[in-house]
Amino acid sequence: MELSKDFLLKNNACAAGMAWYADNTPGTVEEAIAVLLSSDEAERYGWSNWLISKALNISDKIRYACYAAEQAIDIFEKLYPDDNRPRKAIEGAQKYFKNPPIAAEAAARAARAAEAEGAAGAAEAAGAAEAAGAAWENKILGKIINYGLLLLTNGETK
Repeated sequence: MELSKDFLLKNNACAAGMAWYADNTPGTVEEAIAVLLSSDEAERYGWSNWLISKALNISDKIRYACYAAEQAIDIFEKLYPDDNRPRKAIEGAQKYFKNPPIAAEAAARAARAAEAEGAAGAAEAAGAAEAAGAAWENKILGKIINYGLLLLTNGETK
């Protein structure tokens, strides 16, 4: 997908991201991510994730979010073994892809419930992930970004 200044402005890119784009001027989102991932930029995973999430179509955004959540669900479930809302939200979204008309409302309800009730738990889980160490985090983030790149270049991968 083409990456332009207009694309970045339309998607409310931060000033640092706009400056990075001006310095590097990659032609596509995929090229930008390749440059970011090969750099020492502290924000390389965050910016790559942001670009992917803005460039994907809605169905692939949901696939990407489910994949990312699946990578971290074990951390959350170890901290909150009795809280199954995140898993139910993932399962609801995945059911949507099997039968969109029937599952759409159930998936939306599950996602709203997980978002409304689980924000504090998600923040704590994110803290636990940070405590797990940078090497693990970079490995998982790299895996998630690679999946996003597959979605960008190939469309649906599941």
